Amino acid sequence: MRASSGRPANGSPSRCTAVLVRGHGFTCAAQVAEKCMHHPKIDVRFDTVLEAVGSSPDGESGDDGSVGDGCLRWARLRDRATGETIEYRARRGMTFGVFVFAGFIPNTTLVRDFVDLDDPGYIRVDAKQRTNVPGVYAAGDVCAKDLRQVVTAVADGAVAALDMQYLASDMQGKTCQIPPAPVPRY
Repeated sequence: MRASSGRPANGSPSRCTAVLVRGHGFTCAAQVAEKCMHHPKIDVRFDTVLEAVGSSPDGESGDDGSVGDGCLRWARLRDRATGETIEYRARRGMTFGVFVFAGFIPNTTLVRDFVDLDDPGYIRVDAKQRTNVPGVYAAGDVCAKDLRQVVTAVADGAVAALDMQYLASDMQGKTCQIPPAPVPRY
């Protein structure tokens, strides 16, 4: 988890970054860990978890249920080794961001024996998010790619949806059948 602190509300660059590591040490490449540990603007905290974040300056919700302006203003951290909790509060007029890194093990067991996976278990897709199985698409962090973030996952989904639309239209043209509209299940 990475929390960049001290970010002015106007969007200028952060002054420092806190890297919270749930365990006793880094699990990334040694070169990356070394650079992170010795960077003057990075504060590394091992055995630390993020317990809560909030947007209201006082950390409480208002009578109307509102919780602030949507910008992060405080975070509560817990040291797993000691149990101690600390609260970080952005300075007045400042905010911060949180980026959660979930790990590198893809959750692809559902399709493991169905589509082509690479050695670490990510799904292999083409530029249109198609797998090796016709009509089966994959999008997001389960795909073999260099960058795994929400923005790329959303883009993958849009690319896959567009190509699925073309595939469905082609199939409808070949069969002259119009499938029934799906029925909501709620």
